[in-house]
Formats: sequence, structure tokens, C-alpha cells
Amino acid sequence: MTQPWVLVVDDDRDNLNIIVETLDSAGFVVRGVPSAREALKLLDGADKPCAVLCDFMMPHTSGLDLFRQVRNDAALDDVAVLFVTALMPRLVPFPPGAAVLAKPFGDTQLIAFMDSHCPGAHRQAVTAPGP
Repeated sequence: MTQPWVLVVDDDRDNLNIIVETLDSAGFVVRGVPSAREALKLLDGADKPCAVLCDFMMPHTSGLDLFRQVRNDAALDDVAVLFVTALMPRLVPFPPGAAVLAKPFGDTQLIAFMDSHCPGAHRQAVTAPGP
């Protein structure tokens, strides 16, 4: 069994890099991809993440479409799908039980949000790279 990890999906490369770097710096095992299509390819593999943190509004396949595809796949029942969005959560019909982190958010909010939904992906200690 491998270390639990988080999959981040955002079509905005800057947002993707910031979220991945923030989570990685906080000690999470994390992988980022720029599209739901790429996320679905990773989710089709044997090593499943404990959570998918995805942007709600993306071209081609939206975060909502990704959510639906994950929820319809019995092999992904244990994978949490979490949204980040600039939309006002109270004005958007998110799926029942969906976890939503509204943009803008700070590092502390992001880390707490991920800790609550995927605590196993948070390494106990962050070590500096070797020589």
C-alpha cells in the first residue's frame, strides 16, 4: 500500500502551482494536473488518492462533471471530491454533501480543509532534500 495522496485539478496553471506548492510545503503528498481529463486518467490507475481537490469551473470537463464521474465509479467510493471556487457557494447548486472551499483562501484555510478531508496524506514531518 502506498502513502495516501491528494490530487489537485485546476486549469489555471498559476492556481494549480500555488495549491500544489502550498500543500507540498505543508507536508502533503500531492500531485497536480491541469484538466479533469488528466485527472480521470490518473484515477483509472491502481493507486487512488484519498481526495481530489478540483476547481469547479474548468473548460471541456467541469469540476462538477468530474465529481459525477468519480461518484459513479464504485472503485472510487472512498475518494473525497472537494471543490475550490470563486463562485459564491450559497448561490451555486453544489451536489449534496459536497465540500467547498471558496476563493480567495489562505494557506491555513487550505491546509485545515485538506487535513479534515484527507488526514492520511499529511506527512508527519517534512524533510529537506538530500545532497
